[in-house]
Amino acid sequence: MERMPEVEWSTDVRQVGWIRRRLGPFESGEVTSVVPAGFEAYARVLHPAHGAEERAIRWSEVAARNGIELRRDTHFPEIALLPPGDGNQAWDVVGPQEGTLCAADATALVDILRQHTASPDQCWFCLWDGYGWDSTAPYSMSFPLSDDQPSPRAVAGVYDGPDVDVHMPEPLGAPEDPIPHEVRDGPRVEMPEREYFLYKGELDAALAFVETQQQTPNLWWPADRTWCLASEMDLPWTYIGGPSHLIDHLVGDSRIEAWQAEPTDNHQLRLPLWLSAAVDGEVSQVLQGYPGRVQTQLGTVTVTVRRPRRLRHGDLWTTSVRSDGSSDGSSWTRLTDRNENALREEIRHALAWAVVDLLG
Repeated sequence: MERMPEVEWSTDVRQVGWIRRRLGPFESGEVTSVVPAGFEAYARVLHPAHGAEERAIRWSEVAARNGIELRRDTHFPEIALLPPGDGNQAWDVVGPQEGTLCAADATALVDILRQHTASPDQCWFCLWDGYGWDSTAPYSMSFPLSDDQPSPRAVAGVYDGPDVDVHMPEPLGAPEDPIPHEVRDGPRVEMPEREYFLYKGELDAALAFVETQQQTPNLWWPADRTWCLASEMDLPWTYIGGPSHLIDHLVGDSRIEAWQAEPTDNHQLRLPLWLSAAVDGEVSQVLQGYPGRVQTQLGTVTVTVRRPRRLRHGDLWTTSVRSDGSSDGSSWTRLTDRNENALREEIRHALAWAVVDLLG
C-alpha cells in the first residue's frame, strides 16, 4: 500500500447499538446472527483457499477439479474432502482463512462498497479483542557449542541430540501496541460471544492492518448504515447485508467470489454426506469401546475414548496422519458428561473437526 490508512480509535461503543438490536441468537448459526437483519439482500464472499505455491484458489476451482457442484450455500469441506479411493487425485489445498479477508478481496470490496454509500469518508470498524498483537514478542535463539557447560540432556534429562548450549530466548523488544491504552482499558463493543475494539476512519481504513497483521476488521459499516459487513472469526467467508443493487454488484464482480445469501442460511459446520455418515458410524464404534477411524484422501483421523465414570473424568484422543504418512497432530479433550446422547455429540464434534483440520 502506498500510504497507511488513518485510524482513529474510539470508545463510543453506542455506535454499535443498532447492530446489536438487529442480531439474531448467536447459537442459531444463521446469517443474521453475525450481520444485522433488516437489509434488503445479503451476500456471502468466499475466502480463497491456497495451494502449495501460495496462490489464491477459488472455491469454484476446487469444486470443478473434484467434480462437485458449487452451490449458493456450499461449505468448503463439501467440495474439498473426498473419500479414499475416489478417482480424483488428492489435492493438498490449505483451507480458507477464517475471520479475515485476504488483501486482494479486501481491496476489491473497499472499491465496490465505496460506490454504495453516501458517507465513504465516515465509516466504523470493529476488531476482535482476542488477536493479542500486543502480547507477542520476537525472540532470538542461538546454539553455540560449549565444552564447559552441561548439555541440555544433562539438565533436562530429555534431550538426546548432540551436546549444544541452548540459550533461553531473549526478547528483542516488546512490540508496539497499535491500540492506545485508553481504548484497550476502556469500554469495548460487546456482542453475543464476542468483544471488539472500535475505530473509525475513511472506508479504506478497513485495510489499515492488512499489511502489518494480515487482518481486516470483523465488522464494518458506513455512517449512513447503507450496508454492513461481517467477517466472523470462525467462518471462511464474509457476510454483507445491503440494498439489492449492492448485492448484485458483489455477485457479478469477478475480482471476488460472492454468492447471494438468504438471512436464514446456516453456517454451522456441514460435512459432505459420505463423511457425515462415516463419522456417525465411527462414533457408534467408539461408544462400544473400539477405536474409531475416518479416512479421506487427505489423511486419516483416529479417535479413542475412555468413558467418564462416577469418580473420574473421561478422555477423548484424536490423532491425525496425512496421506503421505506425516503426522498432522493429536489432541486431547476431557469428558465429564456421562449422558449417552451428550457424549455421542461431543465425540462426533471432536472427530468431525479433526477431519476438517486436515484441510489446514
